[in-house]
Amino acid sequence: MRKVIHKYQMGLVTTHEMPKKAECICVQMQNDNICAWFLQDVDDKEIVPRKFTIYGTGHDIPIHDKYMGTVQNDGFVWHVFEVTYF
Repeated sequence: MRKVIHKYQMGLVTTHEMPKKAECICVQMQNDNICAWFLQDVDDKEIVPRKFTIYGTGHDIPIHDKYMGTVQNDGFVWHVFEVTYF
């Protein structure tokens, strides 16, 4: 089994077509964009839509959303979650 890392740019609400089993390994700012890097099996052909949302500190977050990472930008702190129920 071989693996590869792919980068996905995140927005306030973003959906990406990507492998179902891809695992988020890092969330960081890159060139003023919030990005997430996912480790995925190159042979994983099960591609599904996966939805992501960014919340600010103090915002309400649905109980089913899965935390991925936190970034800071221009004095703001943003938290990236995968929407697991939609």
